[in-house]
Amino acid sequence: MSKVPTMYPGRTVLITYLKERSSESWSYAEFLTINRATLIDLPPYKDKWVTLNGIWTRRFLQEVKEISKDTVKLVPEKMKDYWEKIILERKERSVKRTHLVGSLDLLNDAGKYNVQKLRSQGFNEEEEGESSTKRVRERKPVNYYESQTEMDSSDSEYQEKPKRPKRKSTNSVNDIDNDSKISDEQIAHFDHIFHSLDPEKMWTLKSGRVVEKVIYEYARDLKYESYVHSFIISDIDEKVKSLFRNEEWEEILSSNRKTMPKIDKLIIDIMKKYSVTDLSSFREIIFEPFLPTNTSCFNFDLNYVNFVYRAIHTLWEDDDFTLDPSRLEGWYQHNIWSSIIDHAFRNSRINLIRGEGMSLASSDRKNDTSCDVDQKTIGEKSDGILSNDSFDVDRKKIGRKGDGIFRLKGDRLEFGAIEAGR
Repeated sequence: MSKVPTMYPGRTVLITYLKERSSESWSYAEFLTINRATLIDLPPYKDKWVTLNGIWTRRFLQEVKEISKDTVKLVPEKMKDYWEKIILERKERSVKRTHLVGSLDLLNDAGKYNVQKLRSQGFNEEEEGESSTKRVRERKPVNYYESQTEMDSSDSEYQEKPKRPKRKSTNSVNDIDNDSKISDEQIAHFDHIFHSLDPEKMWTLKSGRVVEKVIYEYARDLKYESYVHSFIISDIDEKVKSLFRNEEWEEILSSNRKTMPKIDKLIIDIMKKYSVTDLSSFREIIFEPFLPTNTSCFNFDLNYVNFVYRAIHTLWEDDDFTLDPSRLEGWYQHNIWSSIIDHAFRNSRINLIRGEGMSLASSDRKNDTSCDVDQKTIGEKSDGILSNDSFDVDRKKIGRKGDGIFRLKGDRLEFGAIEAGR
């Protein structure tokens, strides 16, 4: 028998069933029947009843062995009919979900088209003295194949001037590109991650609400991939903020808050010293000894400040140096931002990783590694990430690009990302 993972979705349900009954009444078939409504939503999402039955049989026997100390021997039934009905219902749900989402998208598109059509005919729902039905009926037919720049109506207030095309919003569901739309497989993986969490380690607020559960219920209905699918909370996300009460949000933001460290006087003094406007004087100052003479220890902070000023100094020495719009983003990354930002983390456990690659957190959201798949997708692509792909794939799907990822050294934990600009 293959080894059963210590934690898996549904383990709590299984252990609860066994502990609430005497060992003489334990039944694999009864466990499945009683908890059908829960198990149907839990991974693995396989299409063969033999596979599903085998996985849950091993789990059941493993927990029986652990609880009974190997004193109870059971032979679970082969629940073919049970699992075939589970598989069928899952497929029906998937089809219904696909049809529902598609129908809503079509209705939304049709609504937008009708609104634009009515507006182009001069329809105004705020016009006084007429019903909306009457106004619609009295509008003259419009030829949509012609470029309409002005409504020709001398006695009407509906005089329209040519309008500048509106920028495409990124907030509408219909405006989300296909790469950002979340699939049923990703939702299933998100369910798997949530049900794998240890309830005792979840964040329970003073109000009694559990942060992970609130995020899960919200994120599961999103039609696009988001950082909340990795249970990340942004303090500037108004939608996420609205999920919590004011006192709960304050508790979230104030818990384990790090205080800003005080700047060492030596750092303040050297930056004041370098704050000169004369280039020749600046040139002499930055090459003067800057480390304290009364210590032999290496001072990273002072060395960093000096390094940044000396790096920027090479630009200022160029008589033709300007920050004009002709310089591309890559120039700023290599000549300015890398000197200022990257070196600041050399003395910490955090790496700023640049280069073509992907965010591991984003990749985990896109790929359900618990299931066997033929295709996997790359997560959020970034100019500032370096990654080693250890799996063979037929096709990889590239997400949005960024410029850097802050990641813990020797770990997968990511703290944030950056996007540079000119």
